[in-house]
Amino acid sequence: NLLADVTIATSTGFSSYKENIGETENRGFEATVKAMFIKRPQDQIYWSVNVSAAHNRNKITKISNFMKKRNEEVIKKAEEENQSAPVILYEEGRSLTDIYAVRSLGIDPANGQELFITRNGVITHEWSGADQVIVGNTEPKGQGSFGLNASYKNFSLFASFMYEFGGQEYNSTLVSKV
Repeated sequence: NLLADVTIATSTGFSSYKENIGETENRGFEATVKAMFIKRPQDQIYWSVNVSAAHNRNKITKISNFMKKRNEEVIKKAEEENQSAPVILYEEGRSLTDIYAVRSLGIDPANGQELFITRNGVITHEWSGADQVIVGNTEPKGQGSFGLNASYKNFSLFASFMYEFGGQEYNSTLVSKV
């Protein structure tokens, strides 16, 4: 099930509620390896290392009519407000973490106006919320952690580090400042 928070008037006593807005499919793996390199109980010396890795991909397999209508309203609102920030859209066959935005070619040196690419690949000076397409995905390609645990008598050291790679972020500072 694809659960999402639906915002409601706070006069109801709540700010949101959970609703099943569709169906999603997740595919991936997780792996963990732990190794004890030194284990001498008589001397009270221990040293171990751990490594974990994970990869996940999600896909929306079905969305409700409510979410289809919501997508239309989000695009319409972005259009009316000339919103340059990316919107969150839910489309069947797509990921929950896709980044939608209107593609830009930068500034036209002939007139100083920004050049945009429509959904159909046409170059224009007019920004339209309806031209938002997938430009990236925030889901990392891989993530995990690694660390060590060492102890000697009453002293111990534990260090853990997390990592992730792949995945993109939308540079809203660039959009709002340029």
